[in-house]
Amino acid sequence: MDIRSSPYRDPRGHVIDVGFLCVVPKPKVFLESTNETLPVWVTIDEINQDNLAFDHKEMFEIVKYRILKLSI
Repeated sequence: MDIRSSPYRDPRGHVIDVGFLCVVPKPKVFLESTNETLPVWVTIDEINQDNLAFDHKEMFEIVKYRILKLSI
């Protein structure tokens, strides 16, 4: 788990992020889409870090490290 809180992370105001890591060997359940989102399963290599906002790239690097450490 990763928790981030700072009034300077987001220009819109003080934001608190709580991140969880869940490892799923092979997804068997597909989420239904809503009007706002269309969830999809992607590999860690398919994530474009250039599209991550604020300090989410740093958060992603921590998660990526933990995932790679688990797979060793």
